Amino acid sequence: MNSTAEIALAAIEAAFRNCPRATYLVDPEGRLLCANKAAGRIAPTERGMLLSEIAVIETGAVQSLLMTATQSSGPVPMRLRIGQRTHAFVAWRVDPLPGGETALVMLKATPAQEFARRALRAQTVTHRAERELSLAEAERERLRAEARRLRVLADIDRMTGLLNASAFADRCRIILRDGGRGILAFADLDRFKPVNDRFGHEAGDFVIATIARRLKQEVRQRDMVGRLGGDEFGLWFDRFDEGRMPGLVARLTEEIERPILWQPDDGGAEIALRVSASIGWAVAGPETTSYSGLRMAADSHMYSVKGQRGGLRA
Repeated sequence: MNSTAEIALAAIEAAFRNCPRATYLVDPEGRLLCANKAAGRIAPTERGMLLSEIAVIETGAVQSLLMTATQSSGPVPMRLRIGQRTHAFVAWRVDPLPGGETALVMLKATPAQEFARRALRAQTVTHRAERELSLAEAERERLRAEARRLRVLADIDRMTGLLNASAFADRCRIILRDGGRGILAFADLDRFKPVNDRFGHEAGDFVIATIARRLKQEVRQRDMVGRLGGDEFGLWFDRFDEGRMPGLVARLTEEIERPILWQPDDGGAEIALRVSASIGWAVAGPETTSYSGLRMAADSHMYSVKGQRGGLRA
């Protein structure tokens, strides 16, 4: 190839080097003269290679198509299998290089092929993004569920499953702040210390858990029960009639005083443990709307009840 032809070929190569579609320039026999970057991304190319070395296609079929292209004034469709994929091209006639006698052929990937490739890439990226988004959402939901679980655990007294003192007070404050009405009651166990002293903390814990379960069973679903201290319980009766409180307190006291059967871990005989309770209450009304005020009033009433019962020992 003379120097003028080399210059012309370099100019052609420079013109389509950065074209986004794969482009090859070949002679009628299918010998590669040059290829652009996009073609190199499909398969490695080198000047002088035969098209049949790049694409899976019969040599005779390639030459026939190329010859048709050199004799045509319009594009000639061509499909080449390169690697694992089939690519659609159009073949265009290119005038002979200076000093040459035969026309050349430029093969350029069709826009539809490029569009399909981009669409496939976009679809793959979309699917990947959707999957990652789904995984991220699942992880966020797991973390939200874990946060909810931890919040619940933070509000629960582990021994009894009731609200702990802090959570019980907070929920009462929210109800009162929102204008809710009801009755706040405190139950303080009597004769509990002798159970702990005589039979140990395991017996004491069993009594506390049993009393908690009995109280929970006696209140309505919309009421609240909490453990406020070692042997003290808080109860909130939502929108409850004050006139019914004496009867309710009598029933709660009766449930608390029922014997609690406990068996020591050493396998000894069951023991009937007995405690009682002093219960005081205060009504949330126009003049008493704060939790601290209600607690003071309920505490005062509870100690009054304890005194009336003869100052039962804790």
